[in-house]
Amino acid sequence: MARDAEGATKLARVRVVGARSTADARAAARGVAGSRLVQCSLYGQDPYWGRVISELGASGAFLDAERVDISYNGVTVCRDGVACDHDVDAVAAAMAGREIEIHCDLRMGHGEATVLFTDLTHAYIDENMGTS
Repeated sequence: MARDAEGATKLARVRVVGARSTADARAAARGVAGSRLVQCSLYGQDPYWGRVISELGASGAFLDAERVDISYNGVTVCRDGVACDHDVDAVAAAMAGREIEIHCDLRMGHGEATVLFTDLTHAYIDENMGTS
């Protein structure tokens, strides 16, 4: 169903692992997936991991930002809460694709969760601007 969302150009999956509990992992994954800024960054092909870590923190899940690792389609861009050396071309290719996985390792426990979502595009806004 997500793959056919109005105006969507990308199917995204956020996978949170290493949370203190499954409930924390679910909250964190939902926080990232529900973020309009994360959704827009996917449409803009910008691997904005700072927004991802911000949404993880805002989710209510227990988090130590200095332990978080974030990757896009297997390419780690954030290690221990800070930017790390990575293959820029591989990340650009991942962001240009139709499917993206954002993997977030909180390194706090064994809780895991995955949430599917889409990018937020001009076409979605246009589709839903109906006039009365």
